[in-house]
Amino acid sequence: MMQQLTTYTAKSRLNGFVMVFRYHLEGNLQSFEILEGTLLKKQIDWFFSSGNFPYYESMIKSWLKGDMRKHFEIVIGEPDLSFEAFWELYGHKTRKKETQDHWEKKMDAAERIKAFMGLKKYNNHLRLNTWKNKVDPIRYLKHKRYEDEF
Repeated sequence: MMQQLTTYTAKSRLNGFVMVFRYHLEGNLQSFEILEGTLLKKQIDWFFSSGNFPYYESMIKSWLKGDMRKHFEIVIGEPDLSFEAFWELYGHKTRKKETQDHWEKKMDAAERIKAFMGLKKYNNHLRLNTWKNKVDPIRYLKHKRYEDEF
C-alpha cells in the first residue's frame, strides 16, 4: 500500500540549493533529499546543531509564515515536473519540439523545479515592464532566465 505524503520543495535564496522534505499524514518526516547543491558546514551546523532541521511538518509550516521566507522559497505538494505542465504554465507557445528536447534531455529535476519557481518572478517582472516581450521558452530554459534576479 502506498502511503500518502505531503511534500515541501525548498530552494535556498542564497545559493540556490534545492531540497525536498516528505512527511507522513501524521506530520513525521518520511524523507529528506538534496536535489541540487551541497550544504556548507555553516548550513549543516544551522540545520542539525542548532535544531532547525524540520523533523516535523509543523516545523516546516512555520517556515512559510516566519523569517525563513527570506531564506527559502517553498512549494507545497509534489510538483508536476512534466514538460506539458511547464508548456501550459509558460504560455508563450513557440519552438515546442526544441524546448521539449531540452527539457527532457538536458534538465534534471532540480533544474526543472527552478524553472517552475522562477516563472512567477519572471511573469511579474514582465507585468511591471510592459515594454519587454516574453522570450521563447527554449531561451528561458537554455539561458537559465529563471535564475535572473528581478
